[in-house]
Amino acid sequence: MKKLILIFLLLIAFTANSNKVLRIVKQSGLQINTFVESEIPKEINGCSAYFYRTMSDRKAEKYIGVNDLGKYAFIKINNKLLKFIQTKYSDMGKKHSWFYQSQDKAITLTISVQTSKGEGSESSFITGTITLQTMDGKKTIIPFVGDTGC
Repeated sequence: MKKLILIFLLLIAFTANSNKVLRIVKQSGLQINTFVESEIPKEINGCSAYFYRTMSDRKAEKYIGVNDLGKYAFIKINNKLLKFIQTKYSDMGKKHSWFYQSQDKAITLTISVQTSKGEGSESSFITGTITLQTMDGKKTIIPFVGDTGC
């Protein structure tokens, strides 16, 4: 009986946390869409990072974002590819973050890399989160898998 009660309580806790994440995504009003290689802007040339929702999207080359490892990042939000300009970069070894602001300053973007594994002399497989925040403080947080390289 105690095991059944414990399982029930864990299920309630998991459901409550899952609902909280869903609520954050709905509150922000920002829907992240995928895009294909032909939509990548010309500013992304040379060394860059590519972000995907899943390993399946990675294989199919369906991006949720790209950056040039420097000044620009692009994320497709509400079916529109938005340009972000870097404001800060933080490097803590294999963990690092890029901070951006949309051109109209209405949205901040943080790309946080949690893991990085070299896949060649100039490329790495990465995982982490993309965080979008509107001026009123509402957030959308999406985990990603990705690639960086030159």
